[in-house]
Amino acid sequence: MNEISTKELFSSWAKKSFKNVYYFVGEEKTLKESAIKKLKEIINPNDFNFSKHSLPEADISSVISEANTTSVFSDLRIVILDGLEKLKVAEMPEIVKYVEDPSPDTCLILISDKKPLASDAIAKNINKGVIVNFEKFNIYEAQSFLRSQIENAGAAISAEAVEIIIELAGLDMATLENEAAKLIAYHHGKKTPINEKDALQSIGFSQDKNPFELAKAIQVKNKDTSIKIIENLLQQGMEPLRIIYTISTLLQKLLKVKILSNSGMPGDSIHYAAGVSKGQYYYLDIAVRNFSKNALVKNIERCLEAESLFKSSKNKNPVITLKQIVYGIMRSK
Repeated sequence: MNEISTKELFSSWAKKSFKNVYYFVGEEKTLKESAIKKLKEIINPNDFNFSKHSLPEADISSVISEANTTSVFSDLRIVILDGLEKLKVAEMPEIVKYVEDPSPDTCLILISDKKPLASDAIAKNINKGVIVNFEKFNIYEAQSFLRSQIENAGAAISAEAVEIIIELAGLDMATLENEAAKLIAYHHGKKTPINEKDALQSIGFSQDKNPFELAKAIQVKNKDTSIKIIENLLQQGMEPLRIIYTISTLLQKLLKVKILSNSGMPGDSIHYAAGVSKGQYYYLDIAVRNFSKNALVKNIERCLEAESLFKSSKNKNPVITLKQIVYGIMRSK
């Protein structure tokens, strides 16, 4: 299987180099949409030379027929088939036959939210085409993307502010685009770089009452501060599910660092393997000494149980549940 990154894809398009078949795979939907928009801008097909179909509604024979139709008044016809993970087994042969010998006048884009298995017949038989991996950002790609969004708008942002946004908003591209837009609007007219306080206020928290501070308090096993922050977050209207997710995410990071440290991996490599920044790793490495591997696993399991309760709406008193989770973590050794 000939697989390339999104960076390689955009680089080839910038040179006006196109394949006849692209197999877009992975969970990053926003970047897939951006890629299709970019391709349309470059090729500029008319309405006759562009079509998009989605499974399971799409008729495969009609899609293939369009792909085999000669383009008119355009260098390439663009045909998109989305939702390939929903493709029926009986529909597979027709697509496999096409990708083995695609039309030279068409750019067929197959889209799946899942990565193909080694046995995937389409991936194995693509000729004159490539598989493009649209994986979710890792922490470094997310930080770089957020920073570029801010800088492209003529502003600057501190490393600490970037870490806070990533920690609280996650790694999804669309979410980060939205948070960048909010930060830019919030910071409009200011000459200083966006700092931690700006980031927290933009995302809806005060400097001392936010999930980021909760994670810090749990890391150093400060029970009273942890409970106080949880109570304040609930008063601010934060959902219990999001609070338990913050706690669970921290514990999972600690467990990763614990396992990687015990494996003998060099300290300067662990932060990358664990998916955290060097700054985060410094504090996690100190905190993890207060927990055994079994204690971390047990507390993660308790968080998952609480998460299920919150999702099912069976928990009538989330404050008590969250406090019990914190008490259990504080007793861990």
